[in-house]
Amino acid sequence: MSKMHPLPQFVQHMKKLKVLIITNYGYYFSEIQNFPEPQYLSGLTRIRLDHVSISSISTTILKLENLQKLSLIMCKIGKSFNQGISNKLTSLLEIDIESCDDLTTFPAMLCNLVGLQKLSITNCHELTSLSEEFGNLSSLEVLRLASCSKLQILPESMRNLKKLRMIDLSHCLNLRNLPLHIGSLQSIDVRGCTELHELPKFDKVKVVCDEEVSHRWSDLKNVKVEVVEEDALDTLYKIMPKGHNK
Repeated sequence: MSKMHPLPQFVQHMKKLKVLIITNYGYYFSEIQNFPEPQYLSGLTRIRLDHVSISSISTTILKLENLQKLSLIMCKIGKSFNQGISNKLTSLLEIDIESCDDLTTFPAMLCNLVGLQKLSITNCHELTSLSEEFGNLSSLEVLRLASCSKLQILPESMRNLKKLRMIDLSHCLNLRNLPLHIGSLQSIDVRGCTELHELPKFDKVKVVCDEEVSHRWSDLKNVKVEVVEEDALDTLYKIMPKGHNK
């Protein structure tokens, strides 16, 4: 369920606007009205939407040719990214998706963002998979999939992510399998991944893990194990769903 909220009219006259942050503190998702057309937001480099239903504004967002970072926090995504990605999103370097409960898979259309360097999907507890096209993100360097409790497997196409150097899989409680090869990893965080018993083949990598499972990786070649102990309450906070129950 969502409620309609209009943007102030003056926003469409702010052609030099660089950053747009929309935060909704209400119980229901906010459905944005009067969202400006792309030509009025041509200077935007960053958008952060918090507790917003983005279906009505995604068409505009996907045409912002200078956009560098997109953050979606506790948003209702729906089928917003299933309609195709505009070839104007050539400047987009970073996507941050957090606590979006209706995200069940990473949309295949977003895998066309070949310039994307950082992707963070955290606390999305209904995420079960990444599309096989995920390997098309050829510029990806940093990937965070922390606290996605239903994620069980990563696509084999990740072997094509040659620039990927860091991946955070911490507190993916049901993650069982990883691809045989993943990019050029320098660091992988598997804290809280209690179902994971095998790692990909590495030339040289740092594995961040819990003490109770460190023995699984300590004998592997080219692996440096770093044990990190977390406070129990801090761990619980990371894996619990956030925001309102909708």
